[in-house]
Amino acid sequence: SYLVLPGLTETVRRLPHRLSIVARVLQEGSAVMAHGVGSGKTFSQIVLAMEMRRLGLAKKPMIVVQKATIGQFAASFRQAYPDARILVANEKTFAAKNRKRLMAQIALGDYDAVIVTQPQFDLLDNKPETMRAFIGARISELESAIREAKAQ
Repeated sequence: SYLVLPGLTETVRRLPHRLSIVARVLQEGSAVMAHGVGSGKTFSQIVLAMEMRRLGLAKKPMIVVQKATIGQFAASFRQAYPDARILVANEKTFAAKNRKRLMAQIALGDYDAVIVTQPQFDLLDNKPETMRAFIGARISELESAIREAKAQ
């Protein structure tokens, strides 16, 4: 209830469980939303992306959705934040001949969020050193959590 959510339209209901998941992720950095159908996972993710950007926790959030739901997700995003600058990758913009242009748009554009499908995300290359650094950081986090658990 203490969250201030600038830009979020009044049409999005601010239910306690939705606000709680947003607050938890903002405080702890991650969480699992194992909520049932219709409980507000989509809007929670949208609010999280916008809040993480607003608070400087994310520069340009990328949201990966199922291929069948990308249109619905983008419409929900626009409903929740009508003034948000979002880039939605579609079949045409992500086609092999257009992919470099799309990647340049993503890299250079000032977007509040970028929305792609899982198959599109799978096609994005990562530099091996970036992957090693990411995996190394996750391993360090897990080792630290194990040490803390053993100390208790």
